[in-house]
Parts: sequence; structure tokens; C-alpha cells
Amino acid sequence: MARFIAWARARYTRVIVDCPPVFPVSDVLLWGRHVNSAIFVSRSGRTPVPLIQTACARLRSGGVKILGGVVNGVVVGTTRYANGRYAEMY
Repeated sequence: MARFIAWARARYTRVIVDCPPVFPVSDVLLWGRHVNSAIFVSRSGRTPVPLIQTACARLRSGGVKILGGVVNGVVVGTTRYANGRYAEMY
């Protein structure tokens, strides 16, 4: 892995590695040794918040810097903020 990442960094400005889920097996922590930072991705309505918090804590304890997050699979119109008033602004 280290040689592959070094090869990619020498050729590209940004290297994006798509890793498996943090749970049940933490193979992603192996990649954590070779990357500078990560973006945490979770599925809307499927990934419980406590699981996200535990996964992020596990990544941080493994030395992975989390830059931010992405929520995928959001169905437009199913989520509301402040009774929908926030969505009306857009």
C-alpha cells in the first residue's frame, strides 16, 4: 500500500482512496497509515448517529484526520429543518 500511495502522489495532485466501511471489520484503519486525511461518508436514514460517532472516534484514534463528511442517498423532500422553512429558502 505504501508504495502504491507513493507512486500515486508522485503523479497526481489529489489521490482519493475509496475504503470499505469502518464496521464490522476495520480494514480502513490500515489505509489510515498512508493517507493524510479522510472524508467520512454515511447513508441517509441507514447509518445511526451513534455508529457514525463511534466510527469517527475509531478513525481519529487510528491517527486519521477527518476533514468532513458526506451524506449520500438523501431523497429530496423527505428531510425537514425547522418545519421546512429552511428548505423554502432554496
